[in-house]
Parts: sequence; C-alpha cells; structure tokens
Amino acid sequence: MRSIRVLLALSILAAACYGAAISFPGVTFVINGTNGSGISFTYNGTLTQNDTIAFSTSGLPCLQTGGGYCTNPAGVVVTPGGGWPAGSANNFSGSFGGFSGSYTYGAILMSIPGVGTKQVFPASAANGAGSSTPPSTLNLPATPLSALGFSTFSVTNPTITFYFADDLYSDNTGSVTLTQATGSVPATPVPASWILIVCGLVLLGLLAPRLRKA
Repeated sequence: MRSIRVLLALSILAAACYGAAISFPGVTFVINGTNGSGISFTYNGTLTQNDTIAFSTSGLPCLQTGGGYCTNPAGVVVTPGGGWPAGSANNFSGSFGGFSGSYTYGAILMSIPGVGTKQVFPASAANGAGSSTPPSTLNLPATPLSALGFSTFSVTNPTITFYFADDLYSDNTGSVTLTQATGSVPATPVPASWILIVCGLVLLGLLAPRLRKA
C-alpha cells in the first residue's frame, strides 16, 4: 500500500513538473495583420505555467500602407518602412486581452484570461534585432509558459488568444501563420532547466526516507 501511495505521489509530481503540450484545434493558426481582436481557441483541461507550447511561423505582416515596415514574429523589421531600417524594433504601450504593457510593433502576443498577455518572441539579437538581414520566420521549440513570462497559475478550460501587436490595424496587410508539427507537439516536452533541477530535488526528498529503510 505504501509503495502504491509513493508511486501515485511521484506520478502527480512528474505531471506537475513536466506539464502537458498545448495543441491548436488544427495544424495551423492564421493571425491576420488587420485583425485587432486576435484569434482564439479553447484549451480543454487545466492549464498551468508548466504546460508547453511549440510552433513554427511563416508570413510577413506589414504595418504600413504599400507594404512597408514588415516584421517577423518578434516585431523585428525585415522590410524597411517609415524610415525604420531592417533589424530595428519599436515598442509601444497597449492593452491586449485586458492586460496593459509594453509590446513590440508586429510581434505575436499570447493572452490567457485572468492570467496575462505575453510577447512570445523577444525582439532580441537572436531573433534578428540589429541585423541587416533578420530572419522572416521564427521557431518556438517546446517551451513552458513560465519561460514566456507567465507567473504561477491554474485555470480550467481557458480561451487562449494570439494577437498581432499594433495600435492601428486599418493600414496593415498580410498575415502570420503558426504551424504545429503533424500530430501536435511532443507528448513529453523538456521543461526549462530550472524546473528539472527543482523537480529532481523534490523527487529525491520523497525517495530518501524509503531508500534509508530499504
């Protein structure tokens, strides 16, 4: 009986440490550059900061009439416009999903009701900032929501919304497509390294008393 209880506790802890993979209702998700309301889907089940998401991107939305100021999903300018060169990135203050913050023009945002809205890809050198030839597409490997900036939370059947960050949509063109691998993301994603360390220490703490009695 004691062994069964230990195994059950370890199973629950493992699930909490590794989380589940978030899957789109279809393989792709398209965010139109003219849509300020974003595009949403319902996650069935309990969502926490340990759950992971992964996708690749394609498409190059433009924020100015005539096809200028086109950005990658981090908001880094790929096609110059309005005096802003390739590799530049500009922030603005806005509200998405009921959460105000500073976001990069043209970036992809992820919003969870009652939890927060976060920019998925930072406008960093790794994503093309400061480069004269920034990448037009970006890939997000299986990443826990905590690594995107979401704090500790637990919500049931939330509506997840993706936004194209801007404060004026009437002059935009194009869209960005989020694509998950066929069969969705891996069933056993690798969490951030700090999560592995913490979970390993907790597991060791649970097992130590049993090992001493063995």
